[in-house]
Formats: sequence, C-alpha cells, structure tokens
Amino acid sequence: MTTDKKIFITGLLLCLLIVFSTTISLALQINGKPPKKNGDLPPTAPDATTTLNTSEPNDTFTVPSTFTVYYRFGVGEKNIFDIQNHRYTKDMICEPSQEYYVELTEQEIDVLYHAILDNNIMNISDNFTRNWNDQGISFGVEPLSTARLTVTLNGQTKTIIWAANYYNPNDPEVIQLQNVTHLIEEILSQKETALGIEQPSCGYL
Repeated sequence: MTTDKKIFITGLLLCLLIVFSTTISLALQINGKPPKKNGDLPPTAPDATTTLNTSEPNDTFTVPSTFTVYYRFGVGEKNIFDIQNHRYTKDMICEPSQEYYVELTEQEIDVLYHAILDNNIMNISDNFTRNWNDQGISFGVEPLSTARLTVTLNGQTKTIIWAANYYNPNDPEVIQLQNVTHLIEEILSQKETALGIEQPSCGYL
C-alpha cells in the first residue's frame, strides 16, 4: 500500500471517529442521561400503608374520653372487667376470686370501641335471657353462664344481659353482642398470659 493511500485511510477513520463521538455527545445533551438498560428502574416510592406501631400513641386516636366498658361474665358473673378503673376480677371457682390491675393500651381500646360501633351495640336489644321458644320448649344449661355488658358512649349508657340458655343462639343481635364480648375475653386471655395470671385449679361441674 502506498503512503498516500495510508494517509487517506487514516484520515477517513479519524473523520468517522469524530462524527461518531459528536453524535453520542448530542444524544446525551438531548436526553439528559444515557438510555436505560434492562433492569434500570426508578427508586421505589415509600409504601403508603404502614403497620401501626403499638409502642407509640396513635395520632388518629378517636375514642371519646367518656367511653367506658364494664363487663361481667361466667357462672355467677364472678369474672369482672372494669376498663375505666383497670380492674380485673378473676373467678378462681373453688378458691377466693383474685383481683388484678389490667390496663388496656390505646390500640386495644380503639379496637374495642370500633367493634362496639361496628356491631351497633347501643341500638340492639338489651335482654337475651329468654330460654323458651314459641312452642314453649325451654332450654336448660348447667352450670349456667351469664354475661352483663355495660357501655357508656356519648352520654348514653346501655346494659345488655345474656344467658347461655337463650333460646335462639343464631339471633343476629346475639351474634353482634358476642362479637364484642368474645373480643373482650380474647383481650383478657392475652393479658392473663402476659401477666402470668394463675388459672383455677378446678372447674364447674
């Protein structure tokens, strides 16, 4: 290859390199950044849904300060939970009842408050103790457990009584009531475990 041809090819390659570099530079200026490769994604936005931290007060706490619940249950209604005074009396059956200091967290009160609202407790019947049906057939349960729930809310106080031999366990209002009373008993069960509360050494026959 002659010297003139070598010079010509070298110059041509240099021109092509300059054109290529200029094109890339212009593309970067127009787009502001290089094209994304597969897998390049924008930063993930923070999740708007968060788990409530039960160790901190709930800023959206909406329970009225006048909200109180007093619940008695069991055979002879010897189990008593007074939320306002943080007092829990546990029936030890064959031994004297024991009293404990049990305070609910704001979150537990909030859950209970909304359960009462959701189940329309202030507007259901206040007596579920009838133990005979329309045919006059009576229902017996021994030993008989009963319950008494008293709720004060927005200046109104309502007491509801229930007996285990109530003739219609499928009554929708009974189910509404038990949605609340079972919640209270579940909370108490968890408190008993956390506090190491002693269980009765005997039972009702």
